[in-house]
Amino acid sequence: MIIAKILLGTAVLGGAVAMQDGIVTVNVREKHPGGHHIWVAAPGVLVPLGLKFAPRHELEEQMRCSREWLPVVHAALRELQKSPDAIFVEVQTAREHVLVQKSWGRIQVDVDTDDAEVHVAVPLRTAQHALAELEELQPAS
Repeated sequence: MIIAKILLGTAVLGGAVAMQDGIVTVNVREKHPGGHHIWVAAPGVLVPLGLKFAPRHELEEQMRCSREWLPVVHAALRELQKSPDAIFVEVQTAREHVLVQKSWGRIQVDVDTDDAEVHVAVPLRTAQHALAELEELQPAS
């Protein structure tokens, strides 16, 4: 009985840690007959962890090119955390609809065209942790 309680406690604690950054969701559906439908939901904590497995030289090169923008990205993420939910961009034409918004602590991008629907949601905390992981790759100035 004690082992069962320990296992349950470990599972609950592990789940809480995995969910601390929320859930990243990607939903893509092609609208033609036989089209693919891909739906992925993953704990946000996997994003910074996944960066550890990306080709280091590629990440370092990207960070070298974007170093000057890091303060802007930090400030934007910090202010987005404090701001209320809002729509940032919405474009509607006869053939497509694009929506970029902050909702429930996440940045959401929704695109609906004649060919496909794409929905991506990334928690702001996940973006902040991924940015911190990328900053560690910066070469010394």
